[in-house]
Formats: sequence, structure tokens, C-alpha cells
Amino acid sequence: MTAREVPVDLLKPFAALLRLEGAAVDMASSGQQVLEMLDKHSYDLLISDLGMPYMDGYELIRKIRKRPEGRDLQAIALSGYGRQVDKVRALQNGFNAHLSKPATVAHICQSIAQLVPGRSH
Repeated sequence: MTAREVPVDLLKPFAALLRLEGAAVDMASSGQQVLEMLDKHSYDLLISDLGMPYMDGYELIRKIRKRPEGRDLQAIALSGYGRQVDKVRALQNGFNAHLSKPATVAHICQSIAQLVPGRSH
């Protein structure tokens, strides 16, 4: 792991909760890894923390939106900042929704259901 990566162990509980709700989940420990995964696979939804080192969530979503295959990808920003200005900034940068941490499973599932039809529970 480099200083640019998020420890995967921190992502595992979050992924497990989403899997319990019926989602197929891939995890990435850095923005660069997300971009590499998008080169190889098609996804319905991205949930990204905004506060990542070296490539924050804003830069990541801007890079994704510049790609033809990334223009229609639904994306949720997950942030420790819950002010209205933070939500507006996330939406202006290309996210479809913004959730403040700590986000409950119910809020996450509600957002997913709104963005990805047929994925509600």
C-alpha cells in the first residue's frame, strides 16, 4: 500500500453491508485504481469518498465524466462534510448525489434506489 491508497480493510465492512443488500461490489483503494477498473469493467454505480489523498473524489469524478463510458455512470459522493455548500460542490463536479458520513445503510440504499432503477430493497 502506498500513501495514495486507502486501506482495503476500511472498505470491507461497508462493502459487506452493501452485499447484504444484494449488491455486487468491487473495492478500490485509490482514485487511480478506480480509473483502471473502469477501463476493464462496466458498473451501474460508483460510491466514492471525497477526501482521498492525491486524487480526491472531485478530481476522480471529473476524470470519469470526461470518458465516454463514464458520462452515464451514476455516482454518489460520500463525505464527512454535510454543509449545503459541500453538497452543491459535489453535484457541480459531476456526482449525482451526496451523502454525509456517517451515512446509514437505509440512506445509502435509498440513494441507490433513486439512481439505479431496479436496485431497491
